[in-house]
Amino acid sequence: NGVPVFTANGRVQGFCHQITHRINQDLTIIILGNHYSNIALPISDDIYKIYAGETFDIPKNYLSQEIEIPVKELMKYEGTYDFGFGPIGEVKVINDYLGYGAPGRNYYDKLIPIGENKFFYPQSWVVLEFKNEQKESYNTLNWIMGENEYPATRKNDR
Repeated sequence: NGVPVFTANGRVQGFCHQITHRINQDLTIIILGNHYSNIALPISDDIYKIYAGETFDIPKNYLSQEIEIPVKELMKYEGTYDFGFGPIGEVKVINDYLGYGAPGRNYYDKLIPIGENKFFYPQSWVVLEFKNEQKESYNTLNWIMGENEYPATRKNDR
């Protein structure tokens, strides 16, 4: 919001952190987590909003929003998606669910369907939204983390 801050964050298998120092307020918020997700940043933002007396949103319970999607319908999300700066993710139907995996991994994390073209990814605590449907597949995967969106472009066909 135009206020100078120093931030540092990161994740590694089983851990995450977010450090935000608000320079003009001499305020530092540190979040440490024993999991591999992006949840530390929105928690840090909400703690600041509480501190500053600003309005904040109660976190969504995505798991309670799970819907059923037929396997045939899940197939249109399959593909390899490139963010252009980092991880290339592969989306694939595994048995009766949609999975997300990084190259070189031999397993896929389960994605929870929560709405039309939207899936919750619990391991990273993000929402994946598929866009630009063409010929029964999608060209774009948006990685939504809090208020930030990171689009990935589909690189191959099924």
